[in-house]
Amino acid sequence: MAHLENIGDVQWVTEGNFVGTRGQSRRLEGFAIKLTGKLAPQFTVQYMAHLQGIGDSGWFSDGEFCGTRGQSRRVEGIRVRVLRK
Repeated sequence: MAHLENIGDVQWVTEGNFVGTRGQSRRLEGFAIKLTGKLAPQFTVQYMAHLQGIGDSGWFSDGEFCGTRGQSRRVEGIRVRVLRK
């Protein structure tokens, strides 16, 4: 899922589907990732972001929100890792 400039939170998408907008020049301000499917219980997904004017966030995992809301700060980079539990 994502938090987009002047839109707010958008719904969760699945299996590589596009999240965001096309041709509207809206910044990504935050996001969350969670695993689904049969093997999801065996893994954890962790992610962090580099945020405009803030720097690197800490690590978030399994559907936790990473980024900002209402601060007009763009996500400038994303790091994701999937680990076996």
